Amino acid sequence: MQSLNSTSNAYEWYEIFRLNAAKLIVPKADYGGIVHIVCTRMDARYLAHQLGEIISESLNANPYNGEKYAFCSKGNTIITVIQFDGKSFVSTSRHRNAGQYVWPEESFGGMVDITGAEFNLIFNEEISRVTGAPKFKRM
Repeated sequence: MQSLNSTSNAYEWYEIFRLNAAKLIVPKADYGGIVHIVCTRMDARYLAHQLGEIISESLNANPYNGEKYAFCSKGNTIITVIQFDGKSFVSTSRHRNAGQYVWPEESFGGMVDITGAEFNLIFNEEISRVTGAPKFKRM
């Protein structure tokens, strides 16, 4: 199994992630389309509308399109997902007490699009980085 830590760009990170994640995904599970993984780290105190500004201004994307955008904190311990529901931003966050979430390097810039099923593996800590090397847990 290849290490995500040895990647040099977002495309390579996603290809290795996708190959490893494919072994863990239940094929018929429906996790809801594409999730845009934002490589830029966020301050955990950011509110949903501030994350919407990052999507709009830094990434030149439309935060009001109803798609899911996921951000990770500077320490890779908090993930926040925002989605515009037609009236306001809906935000969901999850905090890790130990270890770090697997996330593309900030230096990659931009976004990495992954499936909802792949994102679920990250969000539910089925793929984790505890000591620097990713550890994949079987479902």
